Amino acid sequence: MLIDPEQFDERKLSESAILVVMPFDLEVIRSYAGSCFLKETTHYLVEKDETRKVENRVKELLSTEACREMLPMIKELRYLESYF
Repeated sequence: MLIDPEQFDERKLSESAILVVMPFDLEVIRSYAGSCFLKETTHYLVEKDETRKVENRVKELLSTEACREMLPMIKELRYLESYF
């Protein structure tokens, strides 16, 4: 179930609502980032193209304010992978 980004207000989410949708969100992220995402190891490998797909999806789904918060964190993943 996709949420209309024009009607989504992250400030109205309760903790219980977040916990309910989190498994779905993680599956969406895994579908873009690959099955190795969030495995219990020290380092993770995510292809550059996959981080770009996540960035584009964030732009589609989140408000401008939320994008300003999330996109720099996602972009950091790109630079971290070149470090290892």
